[in-house]
Amino acid sequence: MRFFVEKIIGNSVEIGGEEFRHMIKVMRLTKGDSVTLFCGNGMDYIAEIDTIRKDSAVLTIKNQIRNEKEPKKVIDIYLSLLKGEKMELVCQKITELGANGLYLFETNNSDRKQGNINLDRLQKIAISASKQCGRSSIVDINALTKKEVLDRLRAYDKVLFLYEKEYSNTLKAELNNIDESKIDKIALIVGPEGGFTVDEVNEFTSSGADSVSLGALIQRAETAAISTTAIVANKFLL
Repeated sequence: MRFFVEKIIGNSVEIGGEEFRHMIKVMRLTKGDSVTLFCGNGMDYIAEIDTIRKDSAVLTIKNQIRNEKEPKKVIDIYLSLLKGEKMELVCQKITELGANGLYLFETNNSDRKQGNINLDRLQKIAISASKQCGRSSIVDINALTKKEVLDRLRAYDKVLFLYEKEYSNTLKAELNNIDESKIDKIALIVGPEGGFTVDEVNEFTSSGADSVSLGALIQRAETAAISTTAIVANKFLL
């Protein structure tokens, strides 16, 4: 069983809150039971329950090992703001698929404004998804301006953005032409239901991004984000 803690320093750690309740009240673990802890740094910590208090438990770290399930390459998702439940779904699924980061930004056709994002809620979803799929890192989640997004794109080995008016270059064809040995960091940009404007397309291409299509069928933004991550992860992470 896996449990998340904010930080691990030394050989002893105290767990409270929801993780404590899940550990003791739900799973009914007791003194001497062994669990796996993680704090988002890519390591697994094998720990034993030492003391159970009213609202917390103290565990002793017995061993630490690097989590070999963690992806060796970086896939970051840049997503135009969607309605809350849609972003939550994307956050959960791209964590399970091995993505490194989820960066939310406002486009001309965004479903919502940047000030309404509940980053804490998304972070909790990412942590829960990491626990479920066996990861020991947590997807980096942040809200960025469009300028910040454009400034970051040149740091990647490859940048792809989904564009419904791209008729000659598919995601499949683009990936088939990529030499995996030369790619360590890839960025995927997914727009809103209304798509990107011509000006936004020009901004992305001027920053080194290539436009791709997912084919003839039109997918919802959240579906496109998940399916694109799955396709790219299948090539670079599996």
